[in-house]
Amino acid sequence: MVTALKALKRNQYGKDFISHTMQSIFNELQPDHYYIAYFNKSCTKATSLAYYIDGVITDNAISYLLEDVPCLKVLESGAIYLIEAHAYSDYPKDKLMVEHRFESYLCISVISPHDDVIGIVVCLFLHPFVLSQEQIDWSEEMGHLLGSELQYLALLSEQKLLLGEMEASQRVAKLGNWQWDVLTNTYTWSKEACRIYELENCLHPDLKFVHNSIHPEDRAWCFL
Repeated sequence: MVTALKALKRNQYGKDFISHTMQSIFNELQPDHYYIAYFNKSCTKATSLAYYIDGVITDNAISYLLEDVPCLKVLESGAIYLIEAHAYSDYPKDKLMVEHRFESYLCISVISPHDDVIGIVVCLFLHPFVLSQEQIDWSEEMGHLLGSELQYLALLSEQKLLLGEMEASQRVAKLGNWQWDVLTNTYTWSKEACRIYELENCLHPDLKFVHNSIHPEDRAWCFL
C-alpha cells in the first residue's frame, strides 16, 4: 500500500495527486467524512483543499480557527492523533463533530520537505475505529508524501483567495487595474477594468488600445 502511494507520487502532481490520494484514503481507512487541509502561516487557521462528504469529493473549501479542536494535538506534536470513541463528547465546541455525532476522530499530520507540520488529513467515523500498525505506517508515509504537493497547492489557493478579495474590492470601488509584462509584452486586465471599458471575455489589448482608452487630457502624463 505504501509502495502504491510512492508510485502515485512519481506519476501524479498537484490536484491529480490530491484527488487520487483522497481515493486511497477511502480505500484504506473507510471514513464517513474526511478532508485534507493546510494551515495558514501563523498556524491559527485550517483550510481544506478537498473534502469527502455525503459520498462526494468536493473542492469547496471549509475554514476554521484552530481553537478547541482536536487537530491542535497534531500541530503541537506532529504525531497521529486518534480518538477511538466518544469523539463528539470530548470536543463539544467542535461544530462539525457534534453536529454529525462522529464517534471516532483520526488526524494525520502532513509534513513538509523541511519536516514542518503544514497541514492535516482528518478522518471522521460514525462508529468506533481502531488503527492497525499497518494503517499507522501507511498514514505516516502518506503524510510525508503529501507534504510537497500540499505546500504548492496551499500557495495557489491563497493567491486565488487574495485575487478574489481584490476583485471584490474593485467592484465596490469601481476601480480596475491592468498590468504590462515588459519581458513578454503581454497585458492583463482585471475583471473590473474589463467591465469599465466594456470589454468582452477580458481581452488583453496592446499598448495602443490602452493609450486610446485613456481620456485625451490624461494621456500626456500617463505616458511620460
